Amino acid sequence: MTALSDKVATYAANVPDWQIADDLNAPDVNLPFVYCDVATADAREIMLATGGWAAIITASTNANIPTELRDACILARDTLTLTNNIRTSDAAIRMAVNIALGGLVLAGIISQGTLDAVSSLMKRHPSWAEANGIKVDARAVGLARGGI
Repeated sequence: MTALSDKVATYAANVPDWQIADDLNAPDVNLPFVYCDVATADAREIMLATGGWAAIITASTNANIPTELRDACILARDTLTLTNNIRTSDAAIRMAVNIALGGLVLAGIISQGTLDAVSSLMKRHPSWAEANGIKVDARAVGLARGGI
C-alpha cells in the first residue's frame, strides 16, 4: 500500500477519506489516455448529429458507387444498428475502425469532424486508482493514513 500511502499523504489531513477515494477514482487528465470500447449508440448519435448517418445509409443502398465503398457503408450501418458495442480497446479492431472511418472521409461520406468526434469516444483518461491497479475506497484511504 506504499503507493496509496504516498498519494494519500499529498492530501490535507482534514480532507475526508471518502472524498480522497472519490478523487482517486475519478478520471485524471494528467494521466495518458487509455483506449476503451465504444457504445454504438454514442457513435450513431454523432453520425446522426453531423449528417453522416444519412450519407452512410444512402451510400449503402446506391448500386452506382464502387462496391468497396458501398460495402464499407453497409459495414458501418450494420455495426451501428446490429451491435451494442465496438471493441476499440482491442488494437486490431481500433485500427480497422480508423481505416474504415478514414475511407469514408476520403470518399466524402463523412466529414473529418465526424471522424474526430467518433475517434474521441475510443479513448479516455483513467483514474489514479485504475492506472496504479489499486482498489481505492474510504476504508483503503483510512488504512493508508495509518488507521486500523
